[in-house]
Amino acid sequence: MVEKVNKIVVTMIIMLLFCGGLGCTGTEGTESDNTNSIEAELYYTNSIGMEFVKIPSGEFMMGSPEDEENRWNNEGPVHKVTIEEPFYMGKFEVTQEQWREVMGTNPSNFKGEDLPVENVSWNDVQEFIKKLNEMEGTDKYRLPSEAEWEYACRAGTTTRYYFGDDESKLKDYAWYNDNSKGFWGLKSGATHHVGQKKPNPWGLYDMEGNVFEWCQDKWHDDYDGAPIDGSSWESGLCSGRVSRGGSWGGYAKSCRSANRYGSATFVRSDGLGFRVLIKIDDVPEPVNTPHVVEEDVPEEKSKTNTTQTSSSQNLDADTNSIGMEFVKIPAGEFMMGSPEDEENRWNNEGPVHKVTIEESYYLGKYEVTQEQWREVMGTDPSIFKGDDLPVEEVSWNDVQEFIKKLNEMEGTNKYRLPSEAEWEYACRAGTTTRYYFGDDGSELDDYAWYWDNSDKKIHSVGQKKPNPWGLYDMHGSVWEWCQDNGYSDYYGAPTDGSSWEIESKSYRFMRGGSWGSYANSCRSASRGSSAPDSMSRNLGFRVVREI
Repeated sequence: MVEKVNKIVVTMIIMLLFCGGLGCTGTEGTESDNTNSIEAELYYTNSIGMEFVKIPSGEFMMGSPEDEENRWNNEGPVHKVTIEEPFYMGKFEVTQEQWREVMGTNPSNFKGEDLPVENVSWNDVQEFIKKLNEMEGTDKYRLPSEAEWEYACRAGTTTRYYFGDDESKLKDYAWYNDNSKGFWGLKSGATHHVGQKKPNPWGLYDMEGNVFEWCQDKWHDDYDGAPIDGSSWESGLCSGRVSRGGSWGGYAKSCRSANRYGSATFVRSDGLGFRVLIKIDDVPEPVNTPHVVEEDVPEEKSKTNTTQTSSSQNLDADTNSIGMEFVKIPAGEFMMGSPEDEENRWNNEGPVHKVTIEESYYLGKYEVTQEQWREVMGTDPSIFKGDDLPVEEVSWNDVQEFIKKLNEMEGTNKYRLPSEAEWEYACRAGTTTRYYFGDDGSELDDYAWYWDNSDKKIHSVGQKKPNPWGLYDMHGSVWEWCQDNGYSDYYGAPTDGSSWEIESKSYRFMRGGSWGSYANSCRSASRGSSAPDSMSRNLGFRVVREI
């Protein structure tokens, strides 16, 4: 290959001297839809701007089956690995700007703030992690194990790539040999800015291509005797370390989820970088994420669907000029949050506190649809297409622009996002139970599109049963942006129903769960948050119109 790719080849030759033959491959198998996602949202940004995604606990089959096309023997035998604890994984590969913030230098061959750092050895990365831990006052940053890396890369899929088996689609998800050329005017290609391609189902970018990524493990020629608990494999005579994911200079087969390489710990290459992991118990003051579990705890019927304020099944309704229907939400008070004994609750849902909604307001009967978004904005950013489907792939910032234009169209300034308190008050509709229909999660199928019944896609609004005040899809369908950017619990939260706006906070809250969520994320008290420029096929909104 050309000179740049030769650097990568030299890396692999060095590994051959250390540990014997290596592999890179590709194949055709049973394709899995890229929307096969457990809800995982942007969770945390550290002091130097590194963004992290929460990866749920679970289990998966590691490696490639013997009939996978172009596989190498080092990818087997296939074996079950259990990831017992969730963790936080870098949303992107570590960038040159982030490396320089920690190390004071930039060793990369291709220069650019948002390009992945490269030309860093495994030993260099250990020094970076040591200094990053010191800067952040923790000891929880580390490289992922090979098992953690593959588990996060696959994101619930079993196919060659995390988008399926069709290699022709790789150009949409990865920078590799066939499409990385020309960015620098070089025939041989180069790295590209992180996050430009489509993410995997759990919201991680560039897990395939761009640069190979160092893992913690020592290299072994196969998985015989490998750990099954997700930990790194530190035993063995070989001193080389594993790297995963393919690079800008590699062929498509090198980008498969199971593909693996090894290199000596001192090797540097402009096709070799890394991303980091944080242990879940050490993220300071987390910005909360939708609750993720591998499987819901069996639920038992408990409280009856008791009321807090009087509710009406036939509240006043109204429709605006583009067909958005609204339900009048009465003034009243309620207890916001979840009690400590609620199944599957997270601490961000407490403490429970009384909120008084002093003025009635109108709330969208349905989530904003693609047809309505197009009427206002002239475009449709959604992944799943359909006039009556909820609009998605819209950031909080995008929604603010929609609201601005809608107000202009309607000659008013009354449209806005609901506060978290207004959202939960309207969702509960006078109830105090886990869901607005009661505590029995087995009934959720009748009220919500979520992981168990969505067939991994969005559905038209209003097909499920409404809540007691006539609002549809407040559970499931898509997460719904709220106005607030408050803290990770309710200490100091407003008690008048207004949005919690804190100048030092940037992340915005979302509520309700989605088609990709487990049942417990659809509870009335469940909360998530994300950066205001984040977009997801699981994320939409509905609007308030003030009276």
